[in-house]
Formats: sequence, structure tokens, C-alpha cells
Amino acid sequence: MIDKNPNYKELYEEVCKLYDKTKHFKHGPWDETYFTLRVFESAKDIMNKLKEKNFDKETILVAAILHDIGKIKVDMESVIDYSTSDCFDKPEFSREWRKHPILGVPLAKKIMRKFGYSEKFIEKVCCLVKNHANRKKDFIPSLNLQILQDADIIADCGYAGFIRPFLFGGKFSYANVIGSIKYIQKEKHRVEKKGFLNLDVSKEIAEKKMKLQKRLIKEISKEIKSELL
Repeated sequence: MIDKNPNYKELYEEVCKLYDKTKHFKHGPWDETYFTLRVFESAKDIMNKLKEKNFDKETILVAAILHDIGKIKVDMESVIDYSTSDCFDKPEFSREWRKHPILGVPLAKKIMRKFGYSEKFIEKVCCLVKNHANRKKDFIPSLNLQILQDADIIADCGYAGFIRPFLFGGKFSYANVIGSIKYIQKEKHRVEKKGFLNLDVSKEIAEKKMKLQKRLIKEISKEIKSELL
């Protein structure tokens, strides 16, 4: 049965096609083809290290591939100005960005139905897609959702946390290489902020990745040690 033997590569190729059709999500700071891959692999890392095995591996991994697909329906044109980064601090950007989990549910259903997944499996995956960004204090996530949420954060640290700020800086005219280096020198990563990660094994994985990221930052920081700055 396909529910227990998902073709992950087939699903990934499907979402990549959708991202490739967009203006914003196929390259640069929002390269969702790369980020989706990293969330998928980070979820596997977490599950491999968990002692308790009462999670649904197939549901989590399919959700990892589909969780951000709603971004293709976000109205980025109305909130993004590529001449400045100030747009990210505006309330309208935050409101628009927060829509993507809900917008992703009908897209995820359509994709899974195309490939023949059962309605029961589809509902379980869509529950994770809908709630992957839900971190309200009164909301208690299932183990499946905790794994997906942690993978979503861990996917952006280590090499990715080092590379993506340069992609971001290159996309917006305010930043050059020097600006990007200064940014990563001072910016605190989300995994280091209290309460972002659910599971102890996720914290262990994140700690190792952040050591690598900080080592890379330390090395590249030498490039701008100059009397000119």
C-alpha cells in the first residue's frame, strides 16, 4: 500500500515543479527545493536518534516534503520590495507569511490524491502541514508534529545557516558580502533561542550543527579584518 511505501522522490519532484513555476521560491533566500530537502533529511536524523519509536515515519516524511507548499500561494508581490529588507519588519509581511500553512493544505491534498494516498493518510499529513508553524503556548503538539517542527528549524542551521544569509544579502540591494558577513557575526540563530525546539535529540543535533556554523563564521570573518573597516 502506498501509505506505507511512499515514493518520496516522486513527491519531491512534484513540489519542485511547483516551486520552479514561481518567481520567489526557486532560487535565492527562498530556495524551497533546497530547504525542503533539508527538512526531509533533518526529520530522518531526529527519528534515527529517538529512543521512543511511537511516531509515524511515513506521515512525517511526506509532511516534510509538503509542509511549505502553501508558500506558492502567498501574495509575495504585495509585501516584498527587493530594494530593501525593511519590508520584513512590516506587519503586512508577517500576516501574509503566516498564511502559508493553511494555504498548503488543499495543495497537499491535491498532490497526494494524484498519487493515490488514502484519505486517512492524507488527513494525518495535512494536520501536520496545517500546524507545522503553530507554536502557541496553549497548543500541545503530537510527537509527529514535534519532529516536523524541529526538523523545520534544524534544516536552517549548520551549512545552511551559513549559506542562506549570503543568498539573502545578494537578493536585496542593501547588502554586499561585507554586510552579509557582519550579519552572520551578530545574528543569533533560532535554534539558540529558548523554546524553539521540542525534543532533546533535536537540541543535540542543533548544537553540533551550530558548532560547525560558528566555526565557518569565524573563518570567513577573517576575510574582513582590515584597517579599512
